[in-house]
Amino acid sequence: MTSSNELKELKQNMSPLVACCCYELSCTASQAMDPPLMGTFKVMCCAGSCALECCCISCEPDPCWSEERGCCEIASKFLCCYTETQFPPGKDIGCGCCGVAFCRSSDDAPPAEE
Repeated sequence: MTSSNELKELKQNMSPLVACCCYELSCTASQAMDPPLMGTFKVMCCAGSCALECCCISCEPDPCWSEERGCCEIASKFLCCYTETQFPPGKDIGCGCCGVAFCRSSDDAPPAEE
């Protein structure tokens, strides 16, 4: 679970408890077991993860910088809790508190197909 698309899909069902541009603590009930335990990192052009799922360890190339993940990112998930730290700060985390988020792009649903 290292790709930007997979993380973005996971974050679409998250409610931020605290989010401030470079750090996020969120929770979810709908994806508590998908996967139940996950850790992922991105450092420049290398991304990797370890999770309780099929193909539990992965390492892959990634762009050195992206708007969604920045240059460096660490994310982890344990059951219903999700944390993410990113440098430089990006719009995918935005700001939020008590389940309400704003200035955030990570939970934008993809446009509906016609």
